[in-house]
Amino acid sequence: GPISNISTLSQLKEIQIGNNLFSGLIPGDIGLLSELQMIEMYNNSFEGAIPSYIGELSPYFFTNWTELISLQLQNNSLSGEIPPEIGSLTKLSYLYLYRNLLSGSIPAGIGSLENLLELDLSNNNLSGQIPTTLWNLSNLQIL
Repeated sequence: GPISNISTLSQLKEIQIGNNLFSGLIPGDIGLLSELQMIEMYNNSFEGAIPSYIGELSPYFFTNWTELISLQLQNNSLSGEIPPEIGSLTKLSYLYLYRNLLSGSIPAGIGSLENLLELDLSNNNLSGQIPTTLWNLSNLQIL
C-alpha cells in the first residue's frame, strides 16, 4: 500500500524500504525530512513521476537535502522525466534510477554532481543525447 504521514519522523536520516510491496506515489511530505542522507525505496511498486522537488533548494522542499548521499529508486514503475533539480544534490554519491519507465533526456545538471561514484539509469525509456557534462564526473566509477 501507499506510505503516508512520513514527515512526522523529523529526525529520520535513512529511509530503507527496498524489496517490499509498497505502491502509489512517492509521498510529497518526504520533502519535509530535512535530516535525510539516504533514500532506498527500490524494488517496490511506486509509480508516477519522480517528484520535481527532489533536489530543489527552496524554503519548503529539501532545504537540507544537500546532505543526501544515496538516492535509490530503482525497480519501480516511476514515469516522466528525471527532474533537472536532481543536479542540486551536491553530496550525492549513488544515484540508481534503473528499471523504471522514465522518459525524456538525461538532465545536464547530473554532470555537476562532483561526488557521484555510481550512476545507473539503465532499462528506462530515456532518449536524446548523453549530456557532455557527464564527462566532468571525475569520481564516477560506474555508469
